[in-house]
Amino acid sequence: MGLKMHFVLIGSCFEGQEHFQVAVEEMISSDNMLKAHVSLLGFQDNIDEWFSVFDIFTLPSKLPEPNATVVLAAMATGLPVIGTNIGGTVETIVDKVTGLLIPPRDSDMLCTQILHLVRRKEIREEMGRAGLERVGREFSLENYTRTIRKTYE
Repeated sequence: MGLKMHFVLIGSCFEGQEHFQVAVEEMISSDNMLKAHVSLLGFQDNIDEWFSVFDIFTLPSKLPEPNATVVLAAMATGLPVIGTNIGGTVETIVDKVTGLLIPPRDSDMLCTQILHLVRRKEIREEMGRAGLERVGREFSLENYTRTIRKTYE
């Protein structure tokens, strides 16, 4: 039995980079397979609602994210995450524990890791639990204020 997957792309481009979105829209609209399995939603205010229907969250950034708060938000909902091993994402995701880190611009590795998690529900659930615990332990408001207080003492 084949895998049934649907990819949801949420977000929008920075001003001046709209040509990237147009290219993706054209790619999807010109390919019936992509049209059936990919939704391009643009910016969404209700990201938490979307997290509740996902099995996996990915942030395959090509450039470093200084503080990928969207990864923390996904982990806080119990989702396993796949992100690139650059920038703040490295400080957020514990590789093979709360999610998976991949090299930037490595679409083959991204596909491999998505398939790995799709096929292994128990690993997705284990990583999701570990991510939720990590967010509560390491990235809580209490921990943040404690760190700031220590810095100024």
